[in-house]
Amino acid sequence: AFDHGPLGQALVDLAGVPLTVNDALVALLGLEVGRREERPLLDAVHPADRPDAAALLARARDGRSDGAATVRVGADGRWTRWSAAPVERLEGGPAYLVLQVLDVDEGVRLRQRLQHAADHDALTGLANRTHLAALLRAALERARDDGGRVAVCYLDLDGFKAANDSLGHSGGDLILVAAADRLRAVARAGDVVARVGGDEFVVVAHDVADDEAAEALARRLH
Repeated sequence: AFDHGPLGQALVDLAGVPLTVNDALVALLGLEVGRREERPLLDAVHPADRPDAAALLARARDGRSDGAATVRVGADGRWTRWSAAPVERLEGGPAYLVLQVLDVDEGVRLRQRLQHAADHDALTGLANRTHLAALLRAALERARDDGGRVAVCYLDLDGFKAANDSLGHSGGDLILVAAADRLRAVARAGDVVARVGGDEFVVVAHDVADDEAAEALARRLH
C-alpha cells in the first residue's frame, strides 16, 4: 500500500528530511531520486507556502496531527494537501513523522476559476460591480485605520452607443476591451479598475495624498 498506492506518502525525520518516500510522492513532487531524498521535503514547496507546511510539521513534532496545509509544489506550482502525524517512541516523544500528500490541483483551480468568474467581468476581466463593492469597502476601512484617503473615479465612454450601433456588438466589445486595457495601464499598481455597467467604469485609488492628486488621476484617466 505504501509503495504502490496513489496517495503520496513519506516517512520523514523530525527535520522533515525523508527516510523513505513512495513512488506517488516522487512523481507528485518531482523528486530527482526515488526512495531516499537528502533534502527536506519543504524544499519542494513554493516559497510563499512553506510557512504553512512548516507549521504543519511543527504541530506533528509536538504530538498533534490536527489540520492540514494546502500548498503548491514542484516547478508547475501544483496544489497539494499535506497532513502529518507523529510516530511515538516507546519512551515517549516522536521518533519520526508520517506525511501524506494528496493532489488537489484540479479542485483548487476549479474553485479559483469559479471565484474569478463570480468576481470579474467576463468581457474585460476587470472587477465587476459586486467585487468592486467589497474592494471599495476594504479600501475605506483601511483608509480609516491608517488615516489615509481614497479616490473614486467614475467614468463612461461618450458616444459609445453610436459606435455600438454602427459597428455592432462585436465592434462595441472591442472598444470596451481596449478601454479596459488603457485604464489598467494608466492606473497605479494596487488601484482597482472595475466595469460596473455597459460602458461604465470605476477606478478606486488607494493612498491618495490630497484633492490635487485625485484630480491628476482623473485627468490621466481622461
